[in-house]
Amino acid sequence: MLRFEGKGRVVKDFDVETIKTKAGKEIAKAVVVVAFNNGTEKATGEDKPSTFLQVELWDKLATRAENFATKGSLVDIKGGVLPNNYEKDGKTIYGFKYVANDINVYATKTTDNTKSPQSKEDMPF
Repeated sequence: MLRFEGKGRVVKDFDVETIKTKAGKEIAKAVVVVAFNNGTEKATGEDKPSTFLQVELWDKLATRAENFATKGSLVDIKGGVLPNNYEKDGKTIYGFKYVANDINVYATKTTDNTKSPQSKEDMPF
């Protein structure tokens, strides 16, 4: 399996939904968009365009991450890259989806009373 890893900022709050498995168990699925900074051009000093990835988080990872990460949070995210092929108008569309298996929240830009973990020990995962 292909792997990905990066540190970036959450672009918008998590979209979390409950999915029912074939076995009848309900699990959480979260989708989050993360912007990864690609640095600067050495010759010009200008910022390179950021890379935006839509990442899926499943089950307990989804519910726990939703409680700590909000729009603007700095996160370190790791996971796998899976094929995401589908049919549209009789043609096969080839793509990828990114599924996280680990996320660490380092900082958040929130100004309300939500908890922002100060260290890795504060994170429940």
